[in-house]
Amino acid sequence: IKESGVLKVGYIPAAMPFSYWNRDSQLVGYDIAFAHKLAQDLQCRLEFIPFDYDELSDNLNFGVFDIAMSGLAVTEERLKTMCFTEPYLESEWVFISKDFQRHDFENIEELLKKKDFKLAVVGETSLESLARNLFPDAELVLLESYDEFLSLDDKLIDVMLGTREEGSISLRSLAKESGV
Repeated sequence: IKESGVLKVGYIPAAMPFSYWNRDSQLVGYDIAFAHKLAQDLQCRLEFIPFDYDELSDNLNFGVFDIAMSGLAVTEERLKTMCFTEPYLESEWVFISKDFQRHDFENIEELLKKKDFKLAVVGETSLESLARNLFPDAELVLLESYDEFLSLDDKLIDVMLGTREEGSISLRSLAKESGV
């Protein structure tokens, strides 16, 4: 980094509140701010490179970027191929439902006993493996992003598993835009 004068940071384009494009087409978010501070501390330029979760390890190993940021979860699988810094945040996972269904998913013990429900989760995230482990009898519906949740027909999913940070910010933003 010092030799090239450039810090290359890998990021997920739609990982609110960690990294996302705002209405002014600017890349912003917690991790984006941290990346700017790191580049300033290293006295180098900053280059952002988008990536997909399934390419993360290869991109790091082949030097496509120097560091990855975007609220990345530390998972057992990822620990086999990459190193992590100390986390600055421990996300809580939550169930996200449409307002009229919220009472159906308030009790985790009851939900763990259920066998006939459709559980949505953003695919290729640590929450996908968590959902598969905790709810092996649920029908898992993989979404591209939180954005899909509001547009899905109520018959396609019953509830979504997400993180408090990503879910609340993404869904609040989308609901405002769509008037929901």
